[in-house]
Amino acid sequence: MKTEWIKEEYKSIILGFIEGLPRFLKYQLITKFLISAIIFPGFGFIVQALINMRGLKAVSNNEIFKFILSPHGLIFLAIGIIILICGILVEVGGLITISAQVFFKKAESSYKELLKINLKKIPKMLELGTLLLVLYIIIIIVPLSGFGNNVSIIADFRIPNFIKSVIETNPLYTSLYFLLIAVLIFFSLRWIFCFHFLIIAGDKPSRALKKSAKLLKDNKKNFFIIFICFSLVNALIFSILNAVWMRAFLYLTGFLDLSLSIGRILMILLIITQNLILSLITLLVIPFEIYMLTVLFYKFTIQDKNFTPSSCPMVPEKIKPSLIDRILKHKKATFTLLFILIIIISVPLGLFFDDFFNTKNEIVIVGHRGGGGFDIPENSISSIKESIKHGVHFVEIDIQRTKDNFYILNHDKTFARMAGENRTAQDMTLGEIKNLDIGQNYPGYAGEKVCTLDEVLDLCKNRIGIFIELKCSSADKKMVDDVFRMVRIKKNAG
Repeated sequence: MKTEWIKEEYKSIILGFIEGLPRFLKYQLITKFLISAIIFPGFGFIVQALINMRGLKAVSNNEIFKFILSPHGLIFLAIGIIILICGILVEVGGLITISAQVFFKKAESSYKELLKINLKKIPKMLELGTLLLVLYIIIIIVPLSGFGNNVSIIADFRIPNFIKSVIETNPLYTSLYFLLIAVLIFFSLRWIFCFHFLIIAGDKPSRALKKSAKLLKDNKKNFFIIFICFSLVNALIFSILNAVWMRAFLYLTGFLDLSLSIGRILMILLIITQNLILSLITLLVIPFEIYMLTVLFYKFTIQDKNFTPSSCPMVPEKIKPSLIDRILKHKKATFTLLFILIIIISVPLGLFFDDFFNTKNEIVIVGHRGGGGFDIPENSISSIKESIKHGVHFVEIDIQRTKDNFYILNHDKTFARMAGENRTAQDMTLGEIKNLDIGQNYPGYAGEKVCTLDEVLDLCKNRIGIFIELKCSSADKKMVDDVFRMVRIKKNAG
C-alpha cells in the first residue's frame, strides 16, 4: 500500500512538472539573463566604486576586515544583503509561485507580474528575522550541494581550496567540519519550507522559519519517505541516462579521425550539443526540487490540522505572449536555427583548431606558502628547497615585520599553530623568533627555524621565482618600500 502511494505521488509530481516545464524553462532563462547580465555587473561596479572611494584600487586579504568595518564597507554589506534578498525573492519566489500555479492548474502569468508580486514581499523583510533568513541562505543553503550550486545569485560562493586543504589534513578540523555539515543539514531540513510560508502564506521571515520547523516535525515520516525515495529514483534514472549517453558518445567518437578537419568539426559539434543538454538539465534541477517541495507543502498543510490550508498566490493572467513565447512557439524553426548556430560555431573551431586551442600553453606551478603544509613546515627553508627540487616555478610566501624591524616568514597572526607561541611577530624580536621550532609537528623537521626574507631571497635567487604576500598589521607602506629595496639590492648584487 505504501509502495503504491509513493508511486502515485512520484507520478503526479513528474506529470505536473512536465506540464509546467515550458513555464519553468522560460522563467529560468530570463532570470539567469537578468542576474548575469545586469545584477552581477551592476553590483561589481558599485563594489569597485566603493573601493575607489575608500582610496584603494583593490582590497587585499589584510584589508578585507578594515574595509568591511569602514562606512564604505557597511554600505557594501547593506547593498549586498539587499541584492541577495531581492535575488532570492525573484529566483526562488518566482519558481514557488509558478509551482503553485501549476499545482492548482492556474493560467500562466507574465514575468513582469511574477516579478512584481514577489518583490512586494520586501517590506515584510524589514524585521530581525530577516538576518536569520540571510544567515540561512549564506551559511546553510550555500555550502550544501545542489541548491546553492544552482541558484545563480549565490552560485559563486565557495569554500576556498586552501581552506579545504587545511581542513582535510587535520583530523580535528575534519571532524568539526563534518559535525558542522550535520548541523547545517539539520537546519536546512528544519527550515526547508520557510520560503513557501514567506511567498505563499505571506508570513514574515521569523514566523516562516518557525512554521516550517513545525510543519516538518508534524510530517517528518511522510516527508523523509518521499524525499529519500524520490532522490534514489532520480539518482538511478540519471545514472542510467548518463551511462547510456557516455556509451553512445564513445561509440560515435570512435568513428572520428581527429587528425582530419571533418573529424574535429563533428567532435566539437557533439561536445557543444552535450554541453547544451547538460546546461538545460542543470537549469531545470532547482525548478523540479521547488515544484516537488511546493506540492508537499500544499499536501502537508491541507492534511495538518495545525495549519490553515494555503491558496495559490493571486497573480494576474498573462494577456499577450512575450517575445520568448513567440520564439518557443515555433519549435521546429527554433531547433533548426539552434542546430545551424552550432554548426556555424563548430566549423571554424574544427578547421582552425590549433589556433583556437593552443595546447602549447605553459603551465606555471606555484608552491603555496613555500610549498609546505602537508608533511613539511610551511613558509620554511625546507619547504622552499623541496619546491626547487621538484622544479616548481614560483613559491608564494607570507612575510611580517618583527619588533626590531626584520622581515620573517609566517602566515598566521601569531606563531601558535606552527610553534606554540601566542605572540605576534610584531611583539617579538628576531632573536626571540629564531628560538622557535616550527618543525616540531612535522616528523623529520624538528628544529626547523623561522626564516627571514633575506635568507629566502638568497636561497631563491636564479633558482625559483617568488610571490611575496605582505601580512598582518605590519603590512604598510614601509613594508612595501623595504621589501622593494631588499629585492632590488639582491637582484643588482650579481
